[in-house]
Amino acid sequence: MIPRMSKFEIGDFDDNDFESATFPLANDGENTLEGRRWRIQHFLKEGARKPSELEILRNYINAFKAKHWKTEFLQEPAHGVFSLNSGGSEIWCRIRPAAGGAEAMSWKPSSAPA
Repeated sequence: MIPRMSKFEIGDFDDNDFESATFPLANDGENTLEGRRWRIQHFLKEGARKPSELEILRNYINAFKAKHWKTEFLQEPAHGVFSLNSGGSEIWCRIRPAAGGAEAMSWKPSSAPA
């Protein structure tokens, strides 16, 4: 679901059933979500050309746009927040590119665990 550039591989992953996060919004507001969180760190493959942070972020922007995600916040080249509403399910994703990789954190909002 979270696209990555072909020059990168998953370097770290974790999954929490319930966590909270606050996402910045384009109108200087913010949205706090609670729910399941996935964190994926992508690292540059050995020998691959190192892309700029802007190139990494634009790659994500184009991939999300092609899959009909909404851009909620964009601060090039350092940070992007995207959301997808599909079939009653909502997913939010924060992308933070770095010269050696990128971090993608996704939340699927839900109610507190029982």
